[in-house]
Amino acid sequence: MKIIVMKQHDQHWDAFAQQIQSVTWTAGRHLAYLMYNHAFLDWERVIVFSDHGQLVGFCALLEHDIVPAVQSPFVGYVFVNNSYRGQGLSEQLVSRAETLAQQLGFDTTYIVTRHVGLYERLGYELFDHRQDRFGRENRMLMKSLKLMS
Repeated sequence: MKIIVMKQHDQHWDAFAQQIQSVTWTAGRHLAYLMYNHAFLDWERVIVFSDHGQLVGFCALLEHDIVPAVQSPFVGYVFVNNSYRGQGLSEQLVSRAETLAQQLGFDTTYIVTRHVGLYERLGYELFDHRQDRFGRENRMLMKSLKLMS
């Protein structure tokens, strides 16, 4: 199993967009839509876990997420297939996104979630509550990357 970091137009971009589109999670289909429509900035990335070319999990490092915010970048669309859960893959995906953000010159990353626990274990702290574009209440978390240096 390996992690692949992709930017728009990379050779595996369309193949993984197709696999991401087929996951049962609605947000995954939205990420695939963004990928198909080349709606990414130059620095934004999609990170996938692949097992012999098959999608295991993914996340993205993006300027914006599902809530209106001036903060950036967001680690979003974190997903791991059911059969691979419990192996720490989400943590590895988030960690890779944080490392990329740091390499790009960001000193903080943000996550929007309704879940409690996973991201706090990774050092994220609650700093706000915001409604997403569907009217759902979400937690906004942040993590300083300065401590990672």
